Amino acid sequence: MDELTEIRLNNGVLILDKHRVMSPIIPQGYKDIDNDILVKGTAQLEGAVYTRKFDIETGPLTVCGPVFAKASLSSHTANEQSLTFKKAVASSGRIDLFDAGKKLFGADVNGAIVRLKNAVVAANVFASEVELEDCVVLGGVFATKALRLRKCVVGTFNAPSAVIDGDIYVLFPSVFTVEPLNVDKGSRLFCITLADWGNLIKGLPENEMSGMVEIDPANDGQKISLQDKQGNQTMWQTYSVAGKVLAADLLDLKKLDNHFMLSVGSFCEQLVKQYELGCDKEGKPVKLTLETLGQFFRDIQSGKIKVRELDAKVSFDELKKFYAD
Repeated sequence: MDELTEIRLNNGVLILDKHRVMSPIIPQGYKDIDNDILVKGTAQLEGAVYTRKFDIETGPLTVCGPVFAKASLSSHTANEQSLTFKKAVASSGRIDLFDAGKKLFGADVNGAIVRLKNAVVAANVFASEVELEDCVVLGGVFATKALRLRKCVVGTFNAPSAVIDGDIYVLFPSVFTVEPLNVDKGSRLFCITLADWGNLIKGLPENEMSGMVEIDPANDGQKISLQDKQGNQTMWQTYSVAGKVLAADLLDLKKLDNHFMLSVGSFCEQLVKQYELGCDKEGKPVKLTLETLGQFFRDIQSGKIKVRELDAKVSFDELKKFYAD
């Protein structure tokens, strides 16, 4: 790649193709506010980026600093190259990265409308409208209007209106909507809070009391009323496995590596060193990176990694044995 020491614009557009930019790309004055960026090939941006439109024809692209694209951040559907954003990404308009290429976000993604495909997000997604397909979000997905998830793994989600398509896995016990959750035919919702992530990623046998629990939107929902500072009340639907606490009581969560894995994944781009989780069944070290954790959760979603399913029903004999010990 050629290192750009001077930023030159072509009719208000910075064109990047086999370029590395060491300095931040930010306006030097009012006349620069409406400048655009067009990525036509391999590019690496080391600093912060402020632009009106950030258009990506093809990658691979790596942006090490935070990004604000005032109007839009988008990619062409023909792109199959990787896109990596190590810090927060935001836009007053659309973030539309719905191509087949792999995408990594090391922090929050925030826009008016967010559409992501084949992405791993270390933190949260915030928008009025969100559409995610084949994505892993370690934090929450928060939409103020509408949400659609297709074959995803997310920490949790909160939206007035939500549609799930395909098998959806959540890392935390509860999800929230205002309207009843819209479940496409054949779709299912699973909570993997109680699954043994550490042994699963190593290819080792799961803890015998661990596993995933299916959330049944028809029977596991509960209505709650929330009140804001102005006294306005909103009725929310909460879908949760929190009521199925007996199964959790028989499992020592401290023996699981779930919290450690989630913390490392969420902060991996900000951590000074890389962490490992012991060795797998073949004796190879398991490195905890955003890439490896993203692939791990994708393998769970696709069924490549099989997770024991708990029915969350516990017999009195099991309870007596547990508390007697």
